[in-house]
Order: sequence, then C-alpha cells, then structure tokens
Amino acid sequence: MPKIMPTRLELWDDSTSRWLFNDREQRALRHVDYNVQELISSACVSVGATGCTEMIKIAEGAYNKVFRLTFNNEQTAIARIPSTLMFGSGVSWATSSEVATLHLMCNYVKLRVPKVLAWAKDATNPVGSSYIILEDIAGVPLHHEWRLPDTRGEPVMKLVLAVCNNVARAAFLSYAHLGSLYFREDFPSRPPAPLLPEHYARQLPDFEASSTVGPIANVLWWRPFHDKAGFNRGPWDNIAECIRSAIALERRAVQRHREDPSSLCFTRSKIEDLDEVEHLLSKVEAMAPRIDAVFSTMNHPEWSTHGILVHPDLRANNLIVPPRTEDNIESRLAAPVVIDWQGASILPLPFQAHIPHVVAFEPTIFDSDGNPMISIDENEVSPLPPDIELSPEQRGLAEAERRRAARQAAFVETLSRLDQWKLLLTTGFFPDLFRPLFQGILRACADGPLGLRCLLMGIEQIWGNVHLWGPVPFSFTEQEREAHKREMKQSSLYEVRLQLLMDRLNCAEDGCVDKEQYETAMEELKKAKNEWMRKNVADRFHLRTVNGDSIYGKQDHYVESGWRSITATIQFEMLTIQRRQDSAVPGVT
Repeated sequence: MPKIMPTRLELWDDSTSRWLFNDREQRALRHVDYNVQELISSACVSVGATGCTEMIKIAEGAYNKVFRLTFNNEQTAIARIPSTLMFGSGVSWATSSEVATLHLMCNYVKLRVPKVLAWAKDATNPVGSSYIILEDIAGVPLHHEWRLPDTRGEPVMKLVLAVCNNVARAAFLSYAHLGSLYFREDFPSRPPAPLLPEHYARQLPDFEASSTVGPIANVLWWRPFHDKAGFNRGPWDNIAECIRSAIALERRAVQRHREDPSSLCFTRSKIEDLDEVEHLLSKVEAMAPRIDAVFSTMNHPEWSTHGILVHPDLRANNLIVPPRTEDNIESRLAAPVVIDWQGASILPLPFQAHIPHVVAFEPTIFDSDGNPMISIDENEVSPLPPDIELSPEQRGLAEAERRRAARQAAFVETLSRLDQWKLLLTTGFFPDLFRPLFQGILRACADGPLGLRCLLMGIEQIWGNVHLWGPVPFSFTEQEREAHKREMKQSSLYEVRLQLLMDRLNCAEDGCVDKEQYETAMEELKKAKNEWMRKNVADRFHLRTVNGDSIYGKQDHYVESGWRSITATIQFEMLTIQRRQDSAVPGVT
C-alpha cells in the first residue's frame, strides 16, 4: 500500500461535506464499496509501475470520487470511482459511454481531453466497482481564477475562442441515431447498425467500424422512479421516439407515486399535482410528431433523425489550464483541456445548442427599479448609464460585470459565423427553446408541474409567432394562464426567501455545507426558524426537514440528490411536511 493514503472515510465516503437535511441519507448515497488495493494494482499496470507511493483524494461531488495516484516510476494518474447509488443501474452505461466519447474526442476530433489508461464498466472485476483511470493533466482548474478582476483582456478572448472551437468541433460529426456513444464491443449480440451518415462513414471508416450509438447515458434517464429495466432509453431513430420514451418514463413515475403517495415527500409535488403532470405530458406528446415538420420548414429535416454530441457541462471547473507563470500570461488560456464528459448525449442540434456555463452571463447588479444594470442586446453589451452615480468600488464591480457579459457576447458572435448555428440564432431556438425539454419532462414529478408548464408556455408563444411551423399543437386556457401567473408570483417569493436563507446558512441548493461548518450552520438554522415563528405566527416556517417514509434502501429507489435535491426537503409552496414517526431511516433529522 502507498505510504500516503486517504483515510477510510476519504476512500469510501464523502469526507468534506454534511447536509442540513437528510444528512444520513445523502452521505449513504455517496458511499461506494470497492477494493482499494485492486484499484491501485490496475492503475500501476496502466502506467507501467510496480508500486504506488501516494494516493490523495483531490475532488468529490454527487456522482464521483477522484484520486490522484503517484507511482514509483515518477508518473501520476487520476482514478475516478462513480457513486453507484446516484446512477442506479445506469452506472455501467455512464462509464462505458464516457470512455468511448473520450476515445472519439482524443483520436478523431482531436480535442484536448485526458487519455483513458484503464477502465471497467461495472462491478464484475477485481476492484468491485466501475472505474476509470485517466491521464493526469498538468494544470489547474480554470474556476480558481475565472471570476477574478484581473482575468480579462486578450487571454480571456482566447479562452472564449477555444470554447467555441471545442463546441464546433465536437458537434461537427452527425450521427445516424440518437442516444449516447459506445464501443461496438459493448453490444456483442446486437447486429451492427450505421453510426454515421454515409459521407462521414467514408471519411472515418475505423471510427464507424469500432463505435455505435446506444442507450442515453444522461443520469436524468436513470434517476429515481426511472431506474427500471425494460424501458426504451435508446438508441432512437428520430426525436419523436426519444420524446415519447421520456414521456413513458415520467408516466411510470406518476403511477409509482400514486401507488405510494408517501414517496412525494421527496419531491415538490403534491398528490393533486400528478393530474396536471399527466395533462402536461399529453401536451408534449401532441407536440412530438410535429417537430419533424418544424425542422423541415427550416430546410433541415435531418435535425429530426441525426444527432450531434456536445460536452454536457462545459463550466470553468471542467477546463484545465497551465499554472500561471511570467512567461505564459497571454497564451495559457488558449488551449484548455476539457474534462468530465460523463453523461454526454447525441441529440439533434436544437436540443443541444446552448451557451456553456463558462461563458454564460447572469446579471448580478440591478438598478433601483430592479432592472439589470448591464445587459446584452444582439451581441452588444450595454454601456453603463451615463448619469448614474457610483462609488469607485461600485463602478469597479459594474465594469467587471460588463467584462463577464462580453464573454457571452463574444461566444455567440463567434459561433454564429457557422451556418447551422446562425440559423438557430435567427429562428428562436437558441439558446434554450427545446434544450430544457427533457429536463422538464423527466423532472416533472420531482420539481412539480410549474417548470414543465412554464417551458411549454414559452414554446407555445414562439411557435405561434413562426407561421411557417403551422398551428401550435397544444394550448392553455385563460384560466390556466391566470393560475400560472399566481403560482409564478408565489414561486418568486419562495425563491427570494430560500436564497436569503441559503446565504445566511452558507449552504448550497442541496443543503450541503462544508463539514467544518455543519454545527454552526445547524445552530443558525434553529435561530432562523425561531425568528420566523415569532414574526410569522400565521405561516409555518418555509424550510424544514422532511421525515417522511424513506425510500432509501429499497432496491429500485434512491433518495433524489444533485443540484436540485433540496427540493426533496423543501415544499415548493412554502409549507412544511411533518416528520412521520415510522421513518425507514431512524434518527435522520
């Protein structure tokens, strides 16, 4: 064993975080059993070493634990273990697809990505878990400096150009089916099917012969109440089939919630919301076959049947850049290495096109009327109002805001030079018309019907304004619109109150805090609750731990987690759920 090793907690559990809600369940979800010595042995073989001298945990999140291994031949490598319970039965697909995607990007698309040194797709190996051993990239994650005031000028524009280049090159290939990318050997009994349209297949015969499109690897399709064998998760011949499969999964979730209403305590939905979820899914179902016609009116009928592959989460912490020196200040951001391709999907361009998180602009400074002080109009960043009075510190913050807005404007302007992307920009698809649709469908029960309803109302409005698309395939009554306005107002109030409380507790949206801050945050939460109760006698505290029947531990369920998982413990309408005394996980508070 290495002389320097993580603790037992660091090896198998989340060692850096605690949760203010359902802490025991959240930590249990992130526990992974695997044979550490066998993982080290596999890594040693992959780098030609006879021993490992150091193993350090360098990162962990909801879905993975990441370690850096140093070997006795002075090489290093990265070992990544997925949190199996978070993926359910989709973990093997997620691993296999990511390895095939990295192979494509490295060997055919020629993007800068880490090389895969060794891997196993499931637990049927000596390690006892799915894993990937990756090349250790020398550098630092971009997020450490991306928002610093001195990150500006020409180096930033080089980074934006590199992001555009990565998006365009990854999306250059078109695939004959929709789903996710795999090696053909992952499907030994399946007859070979075309991977690429004929003109691409002739250019890349080796890739065509070794790879295929299989089930979609995005965790959305394998999350709670979807993690069931036998459902169609791809590959699909066209987008209508794909949408209908998502609808079928969510209808199954509705059915299971009806069978066990106590499971709704881990969602934003109430039992009466399930009728509306089904009603909204019917509207999506009516729209699905009409999307083909929409793409045809845009002279791109192939968008219905051919997919592209883009990075699923292009944010600053997934870009590795060289450490800063005096000699590379101008050049170091020009060629980042892109990591974490887990969950990459192959879908039509209008369902993939978006502004990556790393360059996306969200206003943070507003005037006295609540309007953003900085905005973007047709890729032009608005100047500061000439008559506004700002202190030097405020002006500095406003100028930093303008620079962040300029990053998005530059990205969109650069990408719009490509014909297909330009078409999206001029027809209302970009950045987010159809792309959030699967999130809306597959989280309709988990998040409540508001999100999907809001998305469909937006599609209805844009569809109605584009006469070439034909009649809108669904509609909302005036009564539904008025009810939606009232709920949106309530939702806005909820979000403001929630954000204020999260800021006070210094917690993330899933209730996560640094381990060292847990006791302090819990004390602050008690104070916040007591203050609320004194000031709002008629209204119960809008943030309270759930103690419903726990679905954790059942074979085909697991407690919802991830960036939206605080919805499992907070009622959307700002009411609380009383803890049930017969919880399946005793002692959770």
